[in-house]
Amino acid sequence: MAWLLFMDESGHSHKELPYEVRGGFALADTHLWPFVQDILRLELSCFGTRLAEYKSEIKGMNCCRKIASSTRDRCQRLRR
Repeated sequence: MAWLLFMDESGHSHKELPYEVRGGFALADTHLWPFVQDILRLELSCFGTRLAEYKSEIKGMNCCRKIASSTRDRCQRLRR
């Protein structure tokens, strides 16, 4: 049995976020194709399409902005 190691990093946008995130996971080769199929199904379920068709990817920084903005709005409403 072989193992595949997938690594990724968050990029180097120090102007907007001072943090970097690096992570990874190992996957047994016998689990690779079922994993790929599950990810593709999840992508279709969440977004209704494949992001590769739009040559796009989800950026964590954009997600964090949206979460921070909606949290800030909720807190301001509670303070009133």
